[in-house]
Amino acid sequence: MPVIYSIGHSNHSFSYFLDLLRKNGISLIVDVRSVPFSRYQSHWKKNNLQRKLDEEGIAYQFVGKELGGKRAEKEIYDEQGWIIYDRVRRLDIFQEGLCQLKTRVEQGHQPALLCAEKDPWKCHCFFLIAPALMVQGFEIRHIMPPGHTISQKEGEERFLLEVKQPSLFHDRQEILEQAYRHGGTVF
Repeated sequence: MPVIYSIGHSNHSFSYFLDLLRKNGISLIVDVRSVPFSRYQSHWKKNNLQRKLDEEGIAYQFVGKELGGKRAEKEIYDEQGWIIYDRVRRLDIFQEGLCQLKTRVEQGHQPALLCAEKDPWKCHCFFLIAPALMVQGFEIRHIMPPGHTISQKEGEERFLLEVKQPSLFHDRQEILEQAYRHGGTVF
């Protein structure tokens, strides 16, 4: 089963980030940030990041329009204004982004999805993109400092530890289903 990684740049230095990539054999960064910018560290700006990665021999691809979490399509929101991730996954543009990623894997790249969040279970990669990739037969691994990885299942367990069970009427599975539907938001 092919593996796709995710990584959050958080407030890491570029050299630390590069070390995490190398420890995990990453040859391609797939930038899924809707807004590829950081107010705090200039190396996370799209053009700067692309240049620095190129200098290090790591490919870069921006797919924030296709796979980003901040979306303009009105049909993906419910009546209360909550984004419904199942609706996003059905969008043609989202499917195009997945096809681009699959093509890069078939070309021999080892990709890591890049977002800003340090903790994967706080990122749209975890709740939006990972399930769509798992359906297509990919294993998802999330790169954590200091370089080890966790599975999607291990990430779910960490997410559940942070969520206070809101009532006696919702079990763990219902909480996870709600989180996958609304990007980590539960009841």
